[in-house]
Amino acid sequence: MNEENYYHDDSINLYYQKLLKINELREVQKIHQKSIFFIPEKNKKNSSDTTLKSYLREVERKIPKFEDYEVKISLGDNNIQNQGSTRIFSSSLRFEEIKKVMKNSFGIDKKNMHRKFPSAGGLFPIYVVLIQLKDISSLKRGAYYYDGIENTLLKITDLSEKINSQKIEDSLSPMDSPFSDTVIIYIADVEKELFKYKSAGYRHICIETGMMAQELRNSLLLVQNSGDISMSGFRHNLLCKFLNIPVNQYIIPMIQYIGKKS
Repeated sequence: MNEENYYHDDSINLYYQKLLKINELREVQKIHQKSIFFIPEKNKKNSSDTTLKSYLREVERKIPKFEDYEVKISLGDNNIQNQGSTRIFSSSLRFEEIKKVMKNSFGIDKKNMHRKFPSAGGLFPIYVVLIQLKDISSLKRGAYYYDGIENTLLKITDLSEKINSQKIEDSLSPMDSPFSDTVIIYIADVEKELFKYKSAGYRHICIETGMMAQELRNSLLLVQNSGDISMSGFRHNLLCKFLNIPVNQYIIPMIQYIGKKS
């Protein structure tokens, strides 16, 4: 398999755009924009709602108590220990640790183009960008596209420029400072999915992003005392501007912070 079988020129989308139902694309974009609308004032109001607080105390981290069943079958020891999300990080991963995690999560087998996660129709519409907010070793502050074929990071911007007087940090965490210095950005090519699956492609994007995020969490188990947290509370359109991503073709379903646990 030669190099031209590994890559495609992104301009190919321009040819197929005229064949795609533009109205359907716009409807999906509207749905996504509604889902990322971020109003700090509204969140503050919700946080003081006593009824909401009471409801969340009843349902958070719990499962339904199912009473209507015929037989109960034990699957053995129910003493299970899982690693949850990490909200407080003490330090960044070392560059060697980041390399191990990225390869083990998102690396691509050149022989058959297999990833560690499946994709509807083999389209693999999600691309990964790593944002490093502080210099570590040879990984300087900037945004890097991860090429899973060559297992390389391609620096696309040093993030020194401001947009409307705002820094990249303001787009990653609008209400607080970023959780850690290393952030994984999942970027989805909407047209790639909708051309084959129409509106269902948006659902596939969300499913695939979740599976990729879980692979990253699993890979962090290889690094002692590391953790992660997945977030949807970021300023989508501002982040797209920093990464020079056209919002009429790409969306960012989620971001994921990684680092050493406090």
